[in-house]
Amino acid sequence: MGSGGEAVVRALKRRGVDTLFTLPGTGIMPIYDAALTHGLRVIDGRHEAAVVHMAEGYARAARAPGVAVLPEGPGLANGVGGMASAYVEGSPVLVLSAVPPLAEHGKGARQELPQTALCAPITRQAGMVRDAGRLADAISDALDLTLSGVPGPVYVGVPTDILDSGCADRRAGAREPRDSEDRPPAVSGSRVSAAVDLLAGAGRPAIIAGSLVYWRRAEALLEDFVEHTGLPLFTVERARGLIPDSHPLCFGDAYASVNPVAGNLQHADVILLLGDKVDCRYAYGHAFGSAKLIQAWPLEADIGRNRAAAVGLAGDVKPVLGALREAAAQRTRRGDTPWLETLRAARREHGQAVAKLAGDREVPLHPAQVALALAARLRDTDRLVFDGGDASGWARYCLPARRPGDWQLNTVFGQMGCGLPFALGARAAEARSRPVLVTGDGALGFGVMEFETAVRHGLPVVAVVCNDAAWGIEKHFQEKLYGPERGVATALRDVQWEQAAQAMGAHGEAVTEAGALGPALDRALACGRPACVNVRTRSAPSPLARTFTRMFVRERARRGGGT
Repeated sequence: MGSGGEAVVRALKRRGVDTLFTLPGTGIMPIYDAALTHGLRVIDGRHEAAVVHMAEGYARAARAPGVAVLPEGPGLANGVGGMASAYVEGSPVLVLSAVPPLAEHGKGARQELPQTALCAPITRQAGMVRDAGRLADAISDALDLTLSGVPGPVYVGVPTDILDSGCADRRAGAREPRDSEDRPPAVSGSRVSAAVDLLAGAGRPAIIAGSLVYWRRAEALLEDFVEHTGLPLFTVERARGLIPDSHPLCFGDAYASVNPVAGNLQHADVILLLGDKVDCRYAYGHAFGSAKLIQAWPLEADIGRNRAAAVGLAGDVKPVLGALREAAAQRTRRGDTPWLETLRAARREHGQAVAKLAGDREVPLHPAQVALALAARLRDTDRLVFDGGDASGWARYCLPARRPGDWQLNTVFGQMGCGLPFALGARAAEARSRPVLVTGDGALGFGVMEFETAVRHGLPVVAVVCNDAAWGIEKHFQEKLYGPERGVATALRDVQWEQAAQAMGAHGEAVTEAGALGPALDRALACGRPACVNVRTRSAPSPLARTFTRMFVRERARRGGGT
């Protein structure tokens, strides 16, 4: 017989969880005490949203559930932004929180909120444990659910009286992971054959690999399929780096807003979308031009949404990809085609544009120059994290993805302030890696106090700040729509971010000239502790910002709001 906190920790450890991300509250102290007894690492941050972001960063790097433990009431409420990120980005995160004692529910207990109802719309499942004997089962079931089907967060509330009282350990949490009840059925052979026939007969085919390929660890299968068929590949989200951008058949990010080569997808005649949905990121399908769409996704209801699919492959992406590879086994690999040469020419043109940016030496520095100086110094084990608008836009425009999980950013949801917590979570998951964050100054301001977390827990991440003292993308919107003299709420102060980092015990340097950039990066990357390089950059609309501005202006004009 042990406490409920003991049951929670035992259940987590049996399922391979080694780290908890948290911010303290009295209700969750039994979990802390049990974690100390059983050697579970506890990393405490400075804000609950950042704590959940850390758990998400851990999950992305480990390809396993990240776990956040939050206090009840305001602690849980503060963490909602992090849960929303994990939900929209499709990341497996388990959020555990205390709940006021069962006997006090509905009476106006201290810090009482409708926590389950609050979390339900932004989780795969939200619930509260009412029976101490079910606690281990609830933890095990929640961990299963975070990764099954389409990954996402799960919320479990535990009343403080259950956490603190005796709780029989029935070892239910020791069971093996269960097959998910929402696991999709095997895809039919006729549909697989139809998909392979479409690809084989296409003159301008392309594959887009999405996040589910990453979560299902299907990179070897993807590479085998691409190399056997000779089909060109683009990758997005967590799939960036599954096959490196340097591969002859990989043409980088599928978003034309950061990769001009992807603009050619509007001229494709067949597109295989593996492990992704069709939504605003693909202009609801308009980015695919008149191409016939083959969509592989676990949920039948999502296939064909926003863009009709010529072939729908409802199933787990890894066996679907295996079936496609088997069906293509007897077909001859396609050789060079005019379509491949078109993509290669676009890739060369993009490389030339990036090289031209590297020669820019004006002051303040161009944010692309920061990304390129960093690119020349990255190790194979470095992991790139991006945050903010123009800073991340220019970095994604300039930098290649090199290995699975190489790029971490909040793309689908577009939430800022995730970058530093993502980097801390990634470092906690993979001690041999060195997360390197490229962030804007606005985005860093959301969670700059997490430098103190990094120092206290010995997590040597390097943050490179592109500091233009503005909310860049919003500033560009205003200038385009209303004129440069009508800026409101988009100007910031030129904050000395390196001094803030230094005050918390991190290494910090400021850079204002091109000649100082390389040496400052070298020192930060070599120091072996958390570091911040604050680079004064000019306000330069990135291709991402220009794309968003055009979209916004067109939509505003369509609604009759002017040009």
